[in-house]
Parts: sequence; structure tokens; C-alpha cells
Amino acid sequence: MNRIQKHSAEIERSLFAGVLIDPSMLDRVCELTTGAQFTHSVLGQAFDLVADRYAARLPVNDITVLVPEFRKAGILEALGGSAGLAKLATEAPTAAHVIYHAGEVNRLFRLRRIAAFVSEVGDQVDDPAADPDELISKIEAKSIDVTAQGRDEVVSLSEMMTHLADKLDADRAQGTISGVPTGFESVDETTGGMFAGDSIVLAARTSIGKTAMGMQIAMNAATSGQVVLVLSLEMKELQLAQRIAAGQVGVSLVDQRTGNHTCQDSERIRDFARTHRETRLLIKPARRATVAQIGGYARSVKATSGLDLIVIDYLQLIGPRDRKPNRTEQVTEISNEIKTLATELDIPILSLAQLNRQGEGEEPKLSHLRESGAIEQDADGVWFLHRQRDSAETQFIIEKNRQGPRGVVPMVFDANRCEFHEPVITEHPNFHTEFEAYATS
Repeated sequence: MNRIQKHSAEIERSLFAGVLIDPSMLDRVCELTTGAQFTHSVLGQAFDLVADRYAARLPVNDITVLVPEFRKAGILEALGGSAGLAKLATEAPTAAHVIYHAGEVNRLFRLRRIAAFVSEVGDQVDDPAADPDELISKIEAKSIDVTAQGRDEVVSLSEMMTHLADKLDADRAQGTISGVPTGFESVDETTGGMFAGDSIVLAARTSIGKTAMGMQIAMNAATSGQVVLVLSLEMKELQLAQRIAAGQVGVSLVDQRTGNHTCQDSERIRDFARTHRETRLLIKPARRATVAQIGGYARSVKATSGLDLIVIDYLQLIGPRDRKPNRTEQVTEISNEIKTLATELDIPILSLAQLNRQGEGEEPKLSHLRESGAIEQDADGVWFLHRQRDSAETQFIIEKNRQGPRGVVPMVFDANRCEFHEPVITEHPNFHTEFEAYATS
């Protein structure tokens, strides 16, 4: 037993004895620690049993009452029997230091977690084949986990509802939706935007425009004042810049690629760059990155400049953490990790995804999500883009919306500008020109 473990065991025994002397301290103690943080697992079980009895307003400061309860739980003998329990109850002369001891149990638990992780990482560092980026991501994730275990707070119903009312007032004053905006009015009206902790999937078949839509949403969010990180696993920085230039500046993608652009086009792009010097849209080319590596990039950005949205292009190109032979298992693991990352960072993650070729040309279904049903299960929202390849008319299908209703938003795709827009009413295919005088939008 090392020094931390020995000290932990002593503190845990003092804490247990203290709450038996003054059970009223358990309300505060249970905010600071639980039996799961004890080095002595049986003593931890005994602590939790005492806490549960106290919460049920049953007596806990009488050894004769606890003995049969511990015997029924199968832990009495491990505690030294009735005599051992009686001796344990005398290890704290008073309950004066109970709160301090509870804080110490939590602190020492976190120290042991750190020590175990340092040992684990030390073993991996000795491996010549180890991936340093993955190790850094693991260290960052573990540090957040250990820190969080020391900061959990209980929030009252009143505090929670007051916080919600304050947020609604702020949203109304700013005229904003609750979530991060997509920039498409009808989509935002239906969904409320993209909410913190949500994993959202935007899926389409090949060449329908999912990257264009993903970049447009990222740009719209960034120009509304959000900090956006785009992880591009498919395209290089220059390719993404060309698409932004087409959509935002109006320099045709075809002209850029065929050399039919002018000096004025280049100057317009430079003007755009100058105008958006403060726009916080960050691009990270990340071919075959794992979710652990993506998490590392995101934590670094969040620590330095804040972070409101991650866009991943695209999900099925993310590298698996484990080299499982079954691709479905790999994608399932990746999908789970993305949702976990969104929750940890408390921001929405928009993952672009590929649909399979089943029912090519038909309206997409959740079953068309390629390689894993877990993508749909883990997602808080699933959006589809659907259009025929020779048509500009597009359906933005809100197929799953955990925060509200489903719906379909008509859009038009401008191939030259690599850009979608919601049509004005006169552009709608069912619009009759004789009613043009009555059109309002």
C-alpha cells in the first residue's frame, strides 16, 4: 500500500465514523463524495448504505440497527463483524471534521485516478509505435474527467428555472434562437438551431452537396458571432477556400478551376478576407483523424478562444480507435464517441455523413445511413439533403429532431456558387404567376 492509499484508508474510516456520530452531516457530505470514491470498496458500500438509510429517514447512528443491514448486504464480515464495526465507530472522537474528511476523500480519489493514468500513459509512451496525438488527446480528456469529479454541484429547482428564464430573456432581447443558428430561417424555426451537447447528422448521397451545405452552415454560424471549428477529413484547405469563394464572393467554382477568373475576382476574394479577419471560422484538415484526435483539437481551440460548434466532414472517414475487423462496429464506436464529445464540450457537433446506394434517387430514410444504425440512434437530430442530380430543387428533410417537430424545407442549389438558398415564394415550383401580386416573401 503506497502513501496515498494508506492516507486515503485512514481518512475514509474517520469519515465513516464521523457520520455515524452525527448523521445530519450526510446531506453536505454526499455532495462532496460517495462510497465509489473509497479505496476500501466494502467500507464504501457501507457508507452508501448508511447514506441511503439516512435519505429514507431511517435510523443510522445505532450499531445494533446497522449490523443486520450489513449482514443482509453481505459485507458485515469484511468489516470485522459486530466487534469490528463497533471499533470502527469509535475512530472519530467527534464529527467536527466530517466535511473536511469528505473533501479529502474526494481529493485523494482524484489523486489516485491521476496516478493510475500516469502509470498507464507511461507504459504506452515506452511503445515505439504509440501515436503521440492520441496520447495527448487521452491526457486532455482524462484531465477534464478528473477535474469534473471535483466540481459537481447540486443545483436547486429554483436556480435551474431562474437560469432558464434569464436565458430566454437574453435570447428574446437579442432576437435570437436558443441554439447555434444554421442561417436557414425555416430550418432554424423548426429546430431552434443546434443545441449544446447535441450530435446532429447531415446526410446525403454522393454529389448532392453535403460539404457545400456543411460549409454554408459553418460560415453562417461564424458570421453570427459563433466560434466554429471545421474538421475536414476529405478536402484540403484550398478546396474548402474555393467553395467559400464561390458561395460568399461569387467567383464560380468552375472559373476558379479552369483559369477563367479575373484580377477583379482575386481582389474581391482579398476584400472578403479583410472583411472577415475577425470571423472565427477555423479550418483543420484532419485526414483519418480519430475522435480522440478531434477532441484534442477541439479542447485546444476551446481553451484559447472558446468554441460553439464543430462541423465534421465526414463521419465515415473518421479513423477508428480500435482496428476492429467489423466496419459496422467501428462506425458504431465512432458515433458513440462523437455524442460523448459533444456532451463533454457542451457544444453541438454537426457530422456530415454518407448515405448508402440503397433506393438511389428515392427520398432518403434513416435506414439508408451507411454502415451503422448507431448513427441514427446516437444522434439528437438527423437531416437529409435530397434532390435529383439534374435538378436544382432540393429538399432539406428534418427526419429526426429530439428537440421538436420534423419537417421538410424546400431549397435551391446553385451549382456555380456551391450554395443553397431558401427560394422566395415566386421561385416555388407550385407558384402560379397570376398570384404574384399577392406574394409577400
